[in-house]
Amino acid sequence: MSVKTKDKVDEDLRKLVGDLKEESEKDFTHIELRRDRVDEMPERAQERLSKIFDDEIASPVIKDANDGAGLGIFYNDDEELGLLALISTFGVTYGDFTVQQLNGLLLASGTAKDNKEELGKKASADINIVAALEPRDAVESMLAVQMTATHRAIMKAAQQLNHAEMLDQSNSAANRMTKLMNVYTRQVETLNKHRGKGQQKMTVEHVHVNEGGQAIIGTVEGGGRGNSKKGGQPHAALRSKD
Repeated sequence: MSVKTKDKVDEDLRKLVGDLKEESEKDFTHIELRRDRVDEMPERAQERLSKIFDDEIASPVIKDANDGAGLGIFYNDDEELGLLALISTFGVTYGDFTVQQLNGLLLASGTAKDNKEELGKKASADINIVAALEPRDAVESMLAVQMTATHRAIMKAAQQLNHAEMLDQSNSAANRMTKLMNVYTRQVETLNKHRGKGQQKMTVEHVHVNEGGQAIIGTVEGGGRGNSKKGGQPHAALRSKD
């Protein structure tokens, strides 16, 4: 039986590590876009896919600028388009504000252990979330960034809860996760309120005014006494509808 020398073992390990590094460089997040199959999906899914394919909100990619200056902003490998895509994502044209929002995402996304490539991938993923929320002004942009950061913190707390081995660790992670989820819920409610989704809508219906001056609001069905007396005057009215 042959025994491997230390040099041979080191060589085998280097080969193994090299193979692993080569394998890890593949883009496992790529999704093949089969547009020809879109019409087989439900109607609402088709509308959603069409929006995504048409890039109505252009989400840029953050990656190494390859010029020694650190990370750059790209869209289809174009830095000028990257800046336009960033504006499209955050919904605001103020340059300083947009950069501030991006820096906020970078701080929330990365850790001290991340290299430029890892930080870029995390920031790009978070920008995708902001783009999906489609902020339309500075308030919505700030909320979208905060919601993205809160979501990442929730997932981190969930991971810590899943790996907790001691009861106090489990309780701490669960409490933190619960508080963060409550914050996220309030953020969603605030965004919806700002967009007017929590307000009542008014629907036009009929009011019949009887001879005695009494108004009946809503849809009045025939056959009821007093509902169709002569002299009743139909008017338009507003009815609140949730």
